[in-house]
Amino acid sequence: MSKADLHCHSIYSEHPSDWFLQRLGAKESYTEPIILYQAALDAGMDFVTITDHNKMDGVLLLKDKYPKKVITGVESTAYFPEDGCKIHILIYGLDEIQFEVINHLRKDIYELRDYLKREKLTHSVAHASFSVDGKLSQTHLEKLILLFDHFEVINGGRDKRNNLNWEKLLHQLTPDIIQRLYNHYQIEPISDTAWLKGYTGGSDDHGALFIGNTWTSADANNVDVFLSKIREKDSFASGRHNTYHALAFTVYKIAWDFSKQFTDKKKETLISKITEQIFEQNGIDFKSKIKLKTMKSMADLKGDQLKQSLSDLIEVLKPAQTCTTDQKLDLIYDKISKLADSFFLVLLDSLETDIKEMNLIKLVRNISSSLPGIFLLLPFFSSLKHMHQNPNLISDLRLSLEIQSNPRKQRTLWFTDTLNDLNGVSVTLKRMGQVACEEGRDTMIVASLEDDQITDEIPQNLMNLPYMYRFPLPFYENYRIKIPSILNSLKMVQDFEPDKIIISTPGPLGLLALLASKIMHIPCTGIYHTDFTNEAEHIIEDESARNMTLSFERWFYNQMDEIRVPTKEYDYILRKRGITVERMFLLKRGIELDLFSPLENRKEHMPKRLQHQKGVTLLYAGRVSKDKSLELLAHAYLHLLHKHPDLNLIIAGNGPFLKELKEILLGNENTVYSGSNVLFTGAVARETLPRLYNASDFFVFPSVTDTFGMVILEAQACGLPVIVSNQGGPKEIINPSITGFITPDQRKESWINILEHCIDLYKNHQQTYLEMRCASRELVQLYGNWSDVISDLLGDSLI
Repeated sequence: MSKADLHCHSIYSEHPSDWFLQRLGAKESYTEPIILYQAALDAGMDFVTITDHNKMDGVLLLKDKYPKKVITGVESTAYFPEDGCKIHILIYGLDEIQFEVINHLRKDIYELRDYLKREKLTHSVAHASFSVDGKLSQTHLEKLILLFDHFEVINGGRDKRNNLNWEKLLHQLTPDIIQRLYNHYQIEPISDTAWLKGYTGGSDDHGALFIGNTWTSADANNVDVFLSKIREKDSFASGRHNTYHALAFTVYKIAWDFSKQFTDKKKETLISKITEQIFEQNGIDFKSKIKLKTMKSMADLKGDQLKQSLSDLIEVLKPAQTCTTDQKLDLIYDKISKLADSFFLVLLDSLETDIKEMNLIKLVRNISSSLPGIFLLLPFFSSLKHMHQNPNLISDLRLSLEIQSNPRKQRTLWFTDTLNDLNGVSVTLKRMGQVACEEGRDTMIVASLEDDQITDEIPQNLMNLPYMYRFPLPFYENYRIKIPSILNSLKMVQDFEPDKIIISTPGPLGLLALLASKIMHIPCTGIYHTDFTNEAEHIIEDESARNMTLSFERWFYNQMDEIRVPTKEYDYILRKRGITVERMFLLKRGIELDLFSPLENRKEHMPKRLQHQKGVTLLYAGRVSKDKSLELLAHAYLHLLHKHPDLNLIIAGNGPFLKELKEILLGNENTVYSGSNVLFTGAVARETLPRLYNASDFFVFPSVTDTFGMVILEAQACGLPVIVSNQGGPKEIINPSITGFITPDQRKESWINILEHCIDLYKNHQQTYLEMRCASRELVQLYGNWSDVISDLLGDSLI
């Protein structure tokens, strides 16, 4: 069985398709034909060809020198004349006269096909499901199935999923499908058995990294027999598929080859020598080794992360010289990721320190020094986008041709910056993650947590991204926002092969998710959990801060394919703010009715620290922050306390406003109401909350910035009437005067009046109060369970 890599490029290829190389002004390849020839033989190939774009100069040089080993070839760019869509056709065994004819006919793919058939020239459609110019559609693929009998099914520049999906579809063609396509397009099939295709494989190498790693096999002992076997559909493809990071390194390699034309050997820097070591087999000279050792020692001494990362990259290259190319690139990828992170750390440190010190000169300098980090990332972004071009093209073609596929579970990644906090968003995400796991859905919750943050409450289906930087979130004590390591995180996302992305945060992880969605062409759903614009207005009390937040919010959510909003009011609010996504739906919520339920002898659960066990008890549970309007609640409570000395208030939760709230409510030790009526519980475990709900008589939630309020659902599930403000989402999840009350405005007097009414209701109209408790429980039962919520959000689990 003989082998040949039937798709590789030399220095004679035309202009590159990669935008990065185009910007550099580089060629598509810098591989000399003789180097390519030797590399192919070293890789175990029996025959060698070069398929440069619309050029034969390189392969003709080899054919003259090695006539028995070399197959003449070209990758001809053909066009559908009706719309100009480009298709690459690999053609073998042609002479110079035939090449000239082909170069003329390739402007019309129909005429080219007929010529190849007449001349009995061996040929194969290269990477047919990849759009060369962005115009490729299902219609073009259907026409190609009629026009050609031979296809490249393993292209070493394409990933495994694309290659195998295309090959599998071709294997499932039938005479009936060919007949239906002919009836529709009136294109004469190339043969009488057009449903049976012939297969080839080639590395599509441009950088002399993977020559001979993908090949075509046929039972032949010379070039002519080898080509005839391919024409007879008696050949098969084998070898490696590509990865996006290997493709990026190919781009780097070509850029490196390009740069060598302008590099003065006498003036080479340490960086250039490192790059040389990545792509060449040469070691670092003695002088550079001394420089490296000194740099590493100084980096360790000063804690210079950038130079440490550079040193680590060089260290990994030493043993990598004996690895395969893919193994070597995998090792290097990890170090490149850390090196890119190190460049950004310089910028992030600068943003945190230099802005505070108003050191603008240093800030500008550090921004400039981070630019190499961007340069490192761009080829990886470009190659990832290249790999995920037209992700639904083959599946859509299957539907059109009525070819059955084996359905698989939909893979979903759900991103969040908050997972282990005691807030509604964390509670919702943890519960949804657990239910998805229990139902066997292929869904991962994506966060960036430290080891001690991964508790038993965290769902097992967690994808924990490594982070390169963390910083405290302003106005939220003890909360650290993580900035994920970009390349490492993208690789984890890519390896999961998601079909859908859900974003529950506009923070750093949300931005990473949005980047992955856009680059990989994955549908993206944004969930609007938190009204940061409103929070900024109430916490910072600065119009410019609000406007900046609003501008970012508008940009971020306008990138989504659909948005889930907590209430109808927020559908209206977001549209009024300029968020124009057409697909905006309600995010359903579930409730564990077995956990949150009325208890017998509920008052027995009253905390013993409250002296007035028989008085009316108000409960607030949630984050203790300024935007929750707790100062308003505190002053209304203190006013009522003079008239109702047995009125209790429980504050369950922690937050940045806790100290100020305690000062307002508890005063000092000499105050008459020194705390016997007021209880601050701190953070409360979720399984303990039902006892607090049951022990209380009314749930108070004065916030105007909340979009929903899981605690309101939980309180009502326990039979607790709720008082909420007239702004935000919470007012939509109670039934006014049936399960609770809505204050007409945010004046203290209004809250005093509502609370006075509630106290009277409890003390003098017990039957009406008990009916409110029953109605509260009944209302929440309409919300159903978390399984229904998951099904509504994720849809069918099979695709």
